[in-house]
Amino acid sequence: MASDDWDDRKFNKWQKLRENFRVAKKEKDYNKLISIGNSILELDTNAKFIGIFVPLFQKEMADAYLNLNQNDKAIEYYQAALTGYKADREKRKTTAPDSWVKDISRLEKKLGKLLS
Repeated sequence: MASDDWDDRKFNKWQKLRENFRVAKKEKDYNKLISIGNSILELDTNAKFIGIFVPLFQKEMADAYLNLNQNDKAIEYYQAALTGYKADREKRKTTAPDSWVKDISRLEKKLGKLLS
């Protein structure tokens, strides 16, 4: 089965992971959030049909790493999220020219502080 073929099991897994991610974020359980985030990133690799917007999760994982004082990992995930936001913005340039502008600006500021 190709990663673009619909698979109810993978979609149900996505629903559960997304809810668990939301709960971990609300509870400020940063280690759990990172673990679930990694599962979401892995699922995205194996289930492209879902259309997971990975940069959203990378940004949240970076925030979690920052809260855990793991600045190198935070930088890594902020940079990945920034790359993803910019790539999506480039794709949508003609249909949504203002997409992700604020998010990109925030990520650049966070990275600037961490890298200075």
